[in-house]
Amino acid sequence: MKDAVRGLRAPVVVVVVVLFALAGIVAGCGSSGGGQTSSPSSPAAKMPPTKAEVEKFVNEAYDYAQAQGKEKALAEFSKKDGAFYRGELYLFAYDTDGTLICSPVEPALVGTNRWDYRDATGKYVVRELVDVARDPGSGWVDYEYANPTQGGAVQAKTSYVRGIDGTWLIAAGTFRPQE
Repeated sequence: MKDAVRGLRAPVVVVVVVLFALAGIVAGCGSSGGGQTSSPSSPAAKMPPTKAEVEKFVNEAYDYAQAQGKEKALAEFSKKDGAFYRGELYLFAYDTDGTLICSPVEPALVGTNRWDYRDATGKYVVRELVDVARDPGSGWVDYEYANPTQGGAVQAKTSYVRGIDGTWLIAAGTFRPQE
């Protein structure tokens, strides 16, 4: 009987070692060290949107605003569970006087005039957004901004802006990792 038990020890030890190794691999998939997390909503699980995706997104929102009107469009753009909020890809909007009229990630700032807001490099971001929205009517603006999906870390951002009827603008952007 003792010989039979000794004969089973080696295979049992191998099975136990393999199970522990598999458990470590599975546990490592969800950790923040090294690999991406398995959660689809996790910032590490997705790459930042491309410029093409951002431009398409803003153009879809522009079409929506044209079809639905400003009030209904702003209400939809402000919803975190709406069609125009996709994590890091979200819309924000300003009147051409620099007043923030939509921001699903910073709703406390809605209604404030940000004309004099400067980024970490001293750039007047809102002024440039308005300028591009006025002439040529749409385009890209580069600046530094706090990334809400990265705990507020300031990162380089580029936003596509599009003017609407000469009185307001919509924009969305993508954060670029620091080099």
